[in-house]
Parts: sequence; structure tokens; C-alpha cells
Amino acid sequence: MKLTKETLKRIIKEEIENVLREEDQESLSPEEMEQLVGLLTDADGEFIRQGIAMAENFMSPEEIIEIAFKKDGWKEEGVNWILLEQFPESEFWKSFTVLDLSANELYNLPESIEIMTELTELEIYKNKLTSLPDSIGNLTQLTKLSLHQNNLTSLPDSIGNLTQLRILSLSANQLTDLPDSIKNLTQLTELFLNSNWFTSLPEIVTNLPQLTTLIISSNKITELPESIGNLTELTSLYSGYNNLKSLPESILKLTKLKFIELRGNIFLKISNSMYQKLLNKVNIY
Repeated sequence: MKLTKETLKRIIKEEIENVLREEDQESLSPEEMEQLVGLLTDADGEFIRQGIAMAENFMSPEEIIEIAFKKDGWKEEGVNWILLEQFPESEFWKSFTVLDLSANELYNLPESIEIMTELTELEIYKNKLTSLPDSIGNLTQLTKLSLHQNNLTSLPDSIGNLTQLRILSLSANQLTDLPDSIKNLTQLTELFLNSNWFTSLPEIVTNLPQLTTLIISSNKITELPESIGNLTELTSLYSGYNNLKSLPESILKLTKLKFIELRGNIFLKISNSMYQKLLNKVNIY
């Protein structure tokens, strides 16, 4: 349950008082305490930064971070990003397995994110990222990476180091291609490429042997490569609202395919023979 603002203020005040006692320091005046707690619980990032600067006079980075991440109410204010920005080298980050930096108006990620080597899930969607640091390739335990709704125009080659990835969400960016290193993501089962700027499906995608869901709708793709028949585990293909003109014969090799979206491809022509073969085994939309 999310904490109310007043309850959150009370908890953080108690935490600060505990630290002061443990460090054998004088208590803050009521006015100072009210100011500090108010800053730390404010939704505005700049006020939170001021509160952190004030707290640093008597608290270690680890103590400040621990207070923030112990209390879900404060974490939901987006302070997680501010803390990573302020204390990028803290040992505290090494224990994290899940980190949510979504909807924080971020323009970049620090290279220091590489310290979070135990991360299995990283949510960075709904920001303003145009690129990713090479160091993201050091997060080799990641199984889920959500990057949708940013302004990414490319991915670093180091993305191929994330060989444990199962889910990669890249929808609603400005991508036109993918790095060859994507082929190393052999455990990937779900790939979201919809609402980008692709004019063709990068053929490297067809080298992902475990892929079950491929979403490429709302691009400007004119054709699918013959090699799409290599995706023998594929069960769902969302390819609607593109500029497809035809389908390759190899699509019939996808024996596990249960669903294919084709709507919105106004130039698409499929032979009666292929259509009937697809219809016999696949739900077509």
C-alpha cells in the first residue's frame, strides 16, 4: 500500500532521528527538521536534491539511500534516479535486482550504472533518452529491459552482452536498424520493435532461436525477409500498419505460429493459396 504524504514524513523524520542518535549528534531544531523532511518528500526533483545536500551534513550516502528505498512511498516519487545520480559509486547499488527509472524525464544514463551487476530487470521507459551508455552491456544478469517511449536512434554494440535477456522492449523510439550483436541474445523470447522508423525488418532478428513473440507493427516495413522462416518457435507476429506488399513463402514454415496481425497494410496482396494455408492454422487479423 502506498504511504500517505503525512505518514511518509513521520517515518522519514523517525529515520533521521535514529541516525542522529546512532551518530551521537545533536538533534535538529524543529524548524530544521520540518524543512529537511519537507524537502525529502517533495515531488520536485530539485527540492529533493536540496534535501539530500542538507542530509549529507550528518548522514552517509548509504544511510540516505537506505531511507529512500526502505520506504515505497518515497521511492515512487522518482527519487531512485536522483539518488543514483547523486551517489553513483555507492556500494548500496550492487545488491539491486530490480530498478525502475521510468517516467523521470531522463536525457541520459550514467556510465556508472554498470555497478548494478545483479540487476535482472531494468525499467527505463517513458523518458527522453537518445542513446545508451556502452556500460549497459555490463549488466549481464538482465532478463528484462524496457526502453519503450524514448527517443533512441541506435543501440550500442554492447547490448549483445546481455545474453540472459528474455524480454526486450524498444517500441516507440526512432530506430531504423539494430546492431549485429543482437544475434547474441539467444535467450530472447519477446521483442518489441513497434512504432519505430524501420523500413525493413533487420535480418539479424531472424537469428533469435527462442523468439516466440515479435511485434513490428506501426513502422514502414515493405517486406519481410525469407529468413523469417528461421524463427521456428514464433507463436505471435504483429506486423500490422506497415507498408507490406507481400509475404514470403517461408512464413509457412512457422509451424508454431498461432497469431499474425496484417491489418493496416493497404498494399498487401496474398495469393489465395497462401491465405488458405495460413488460415488453416493461424488467427489472422
